Order: sequence, then C-alpha cells, then structure tokens
Amino acid sequence: RKHILLPTKFKKPLVKNWNKYYAEYRSIEQLLEINQEYSLRTGTSISDYYFIAIDLDDL
Repeated sequence: RKHILLPTKFKKPLVKNWNKYYAEYRSIEQLLEINQEYSLRTGTSISDYYFIAIDLDDL
C-alpha cells in the first residue's frame, strides 16, 4: 500500500528520500493497533479529492 506510511511520533528519517521507495505492508487498522496513529502520503487520492498538506513551520 504505497499511500500508507510509517507512524510519525518521534520518527526521523535516516535515509534521504526513504519514502519514495517504501510501501507499507500493514493495514491502517494494524498501524492504529500498534502505534495509535498512521499517516498518508501527500497526493493520495481520497474519493474525488487529493490529500495535501502545508508545513507552516518552514514559513
């Protein structure tokens, strides 16, 4: 599932562009059970819309 990413709490990537090639094998339900959270890759199609995000920390 290329649109599901790893949990985000206290996570820092060790390899540049790691998420470009990573596809999560666990379901959303499994991630919620393990981590109580999950994240989506930006640009993911959700019904007639797309998931986008703006990082205001960088402004």
